[in-house]
Amino acid sequence: MKKLRVADVIVDFLIDRGVDTVFGLMGGGAMFLNDALALRSKEITTVFNHHEQASAMAAVGYSKMKNDLGAAMVTTGCGATNTITGLLDAWQDNLPCIYISGQVKRKETSRNIKPIQLRNFGVQEADIVSVVESITKYAKMINDPESIYDELRKAYKIAISGCPGPIWLDIPLDVQRAPVPKQRWNFKKNNKEKKFLNTL
Repeated sequence: MKKLRVADVIVDFLIDRGVDTVFGLMGGGAMFLNDALALRSKEITTVFNHHEQASAMAAVGYSKMKNDLGAAMVTTGCGATNTITGLLDAWQDNLPCIYISGQVKRKETSRNIKPIQLRNFGVQEADIVSVVESITKYAKMINDPESIYDELRKAYKIAISGCPGPIWLDIPLDVQRAPVPKQRWNFKKNNKEKKFLNTL
């Protein structure tokens, strides 16, 4: 069975959902995510802004203009926290946006070394999920590479269901590069989803 990196699965998901542009800023914590975007550059455009706040706000603008899912991809630590104003905009305007952040390796995250209480552990690491939980409909750090398909499906459904809003997925470096079996998405836009997308 063919295998893909988790980073490739994420980009494949965005393409399958009809996202044709991702906004972001390169960083070491997102290196495999950046590479996956580069490998699919004929199918999805990446706009690299000069600041992550611009990327987060561009995802909001994209969602408004396209009446669909907006996407921003950033690196760990301050790269992730720089997106918060744009994320809040998506939250307050009820817009379905997906924010994807790179993260240090799982064993270097403060979230995974508990019960030891540290503010941060890895290089430029921040527990971004704890920071953004109150202004997202769903926020999660992906610890199990095999869960990526289910997590993306779940996050997407949450983003567009009921009162729409942003979701956040934090992807550690070792998860980004982890190989997982290729699956089909089998998404079909139902009438409720189409109706919602037309009312944005």
